Amino acid sequence: MISACIAFPGSLHAGALCAPPPASPWQEEEETLSMTVSENTVRIRNAAAGAKLEIYNVLGLKVQSIKIDTANKTVALSLPKGCYILKLENIVRKIAIK
Repeated sequence: MISACIAFPGSLHAGALCAPPPASPWQEEEETLSMTVSENTVRIRNAAAGAKLEIYNVLGLKVQSIKIDTANKTVALSLPKGCYILKLENIVRKIAIK
């Protein structure tokens, strides 16, 4: 692997500071949990096995809990009109069903 070295004028020796090699463009990106909401549909990506999507109303009462059995899942919500809070692991989203 080739590394880039920088020599400063007046330095004691060439290559005084060496930068680490650039990241490979073929390295896999870290898969992070994501949740996107569109109208009455929630799309979940990279969820842990056995994760739970919890849905709360504006009063803080849990109205529904959905087990996520696969890493990537699309869930159709059948909720009455209103505002809700969706929680999946460390992600929280506020939604409005019209």
